[in-house]
Amino acid sequence: MKGALVVFKKELYSIFASPIFYAASFIFFVVAGYFFYTDTLYFNILSFQATKDPFLSERLNLTHMVVTPFFGDLSTILLLMLPLITMRLYSEERKTGTIELLFTYPLSDVATLMGKYFATLLVLVIMVAGTLSYMILLESFASLDWGVVISGYIGIFLLGSSFIALGLFTSSLTENQIIAAVLSFGALLLFWALVWAKSFLGPVAGRVVELISIVTHLEPFSKGVVDTKHILYYMFFVLFWLFLTLRFLKARYWRGSYHNVATSLFVLCICVFLVLISERHYIRWDLTSYGEYTLSDKTIAVLKQISKPVKIMAFVRKGFQEEEDAKKLLSAYHYYARTIRYELIDPERNPASAKKYEVRDVNTFILEGYGRTQRTNIADEEHITNALVRLLHGKVQKVYWITGHGERDFRGTGPQPLSLLAETLSKQDYAFSALNLMEQGIPRDAALVVLAGPQTSLFPEEIASLQRYVCSGGRLLLFLEPYHDAGLKEFLEKFGIRIYPDMVVDKLSRVMGGDYLLPMVADYGDHKITHGFKLTSLFYMARSIEPVPVKTKGITVTPLAYTSEHAWGEMDKASIAAGRVTFDTGDRKGPLCLAAICELRPPIVKKKGKGILHITGEGRLVVFGDVDCASNRYFQLSGNADLITNTVHYLAARKGLISIPKKHRPIEALMLSRRQGIILFWVPVVCIPMVVLVLGIWTWLRRRSR
Repeated sequence: MKGALVVFKKELYSIFASPIFYAASFIFFVVAGYFFYTDTLYFNILSFQATKDPFLSERLNLTHMVVTPFFGDLSTILLLMLPLITMRLYSEERKTGTIELLFTYPLSDVATLMGKYFATLLVLVIMVAGTLSYMILLESFASLDWGVVISGYIGIFLLGSSFIALGLFTSSLTENQIIAAVLSFGALLLFWALVWAKSFLGPVAGRVVELISIVTHLEPFSKGVVDTKHILYYMFFVLFWLFLTLRFLKARYWRGSYHNVATSLFVLCICVFLVLISERHYIRWDLTSYGEYTLSDKTIAVLKQISKPVKIMAFVRKGFQEEEDAKKLLSAYHYYARTIRYELIDPERNPASAKKYEVRDVNTFILEGYGRTQRTNIADEEHITNALVRLLHGKVQKVYWITGHGERDFRGTGPQPLSLLAETLSKQDYAFSALNLMEQGIPRDAALVVLAGPQTSLFPEEIASLQRYVCSGGRLLLFLEPYHDAGLKEFLEKFGIRIYPDMVVDKLSRVMGGDYLLPMVADYGDHKITHGFKLTSLFYMARSIEPVPVKTKGITVTPLAYTSEHAWGEMDKASIAAGRVTFDTGDRKGPLCLAAICELRPPIVKKKGKGILHITGEGRLVVFGDVDCASNRYFQLSGNADLITNTVHYLAARKGLISIPKKHRPIEALMLSRRQGIILFWVPVVCIPMVVLVLGIWTWLRRRSR
């Protein structure tokens, strides 16, 4: 220990007396300061642009858009700078001949090695600590997530310590410092760039290079996550290269040293084995201020019930934000339940897999396990957890399809039936049966009742049966066509939904290459069914509906889908038949509601009277002003399938499905004044590097005077 301290002090003096150190540090701070300044300046520009773009403003987060990228920049700079500092550690000793004197001193090789390593490590800490002033400066202008800052610096320290260990080894191989620096940089670049080949390799080989690559283990730290598997990787990386350096120093040469080679391979195997073990058994800490990488207690309770293997396949585009979001979320599921495995698949690069699972859109998650399959098209914790609940319980949900009034069938082929909808849901534990309300009432095991485009009016007894069913907690999905209200107009108005005898015309659809009777819906209401829904849906020959006030308390009506403002509800049936439509007085101007949901909750104080419903359960009723959107002709187009299946899942929600508030990164904007911008440039880019440069010149002049 005492010998290592002597070498430690000697190396510190040598490093701080070397002009190379100050030159490297000067370049380090200039480049680091410039990257920090440009990252912050770019974010400042985005903050000003966000004042006119609400979508952009929701994504603004100073920590994740400035601090996280800065740690990536810092790692690149260290890759270039540290070989210049480590190249002299043993090479200079060899060149000057002092290494032979060093071996004759009463110092062990271990003490010498540890003294040099920890001296260089202290230099790294001093250099990296200098960049902490950037964070303090930024904190004076805005609020940072210091959990991410701390974890990022932990990662940079571990990465730099690995660079130093390998640099020590290459320095011990040669007396030429330039060769030592080139060897160190080349070896580090190889470990760095391995992950670039991942996309061209298979899943197993890709996973191997991801484990070996030194930079992939930094990514979680830069985002606020610290876990033992990445810490152990860097620790074993350091120990292996220090061990290799020690074996070389003890052998003094490699030729014929079979024992050293065998020992080194043995140590390498042990390190690899322990790294692989740590990949399966590790502890993680989420240091973000709002627990971005931590699942809710409700989800963790569900995951504890999983006893069999479950595989989640996320169909996302590689290189896009959706891939990062999916990986972040699914890695959390894997951490809490090791029986869950996940795979990220790009449907454009793997069309065979997309075809196998009938994936039509990105952000589709397929869950397989317990001999069943579930899917969700919304990538958030609530929907994935509820898909796991459905996978666990496996209870078949009974869907009754009303017949007897010319409705569209859930069986058959051709463009008119809704058999593709039934086929899709059948794969997710739904069972369909026909139901004639004149022959029997609605069965008690009904999870959902569907009425799809009736052409004739229902009998009063049938309407009364539907009303009792919904009021007592039943779930009804209703598709209506223009000019066919099936005698349900008064029935729907009791539930706060008014239907109009019109047909929606949207000439904007014609501009987009469609029919003017094919309104394109891209505007959705604020509801769980449409939460996060960004796909366009197509409605064909649709009628408009509208929420209206009701006398009954406990009824909430929420619009689900709107047309564009260019659409209108054409009230003249003759002009549509003639193919000549114009917006006239009496027509309904857009945006128009095409789908709405009515949700019932039994009132605390029950009132009686004409038109007041007797609500005893939490019923749900969804009305679409179109049936073709769910037909075989349009079901698989654009976002129709996702919108309809989301609706069915919500209506037929199983007991045990849970509601989880979605986590949002805090919206953090940065709008710098001119004075603040000047300070942000001068301090990191000019002042700090100049301090280092002045210290270097002073040290050089002092040495020269001696």
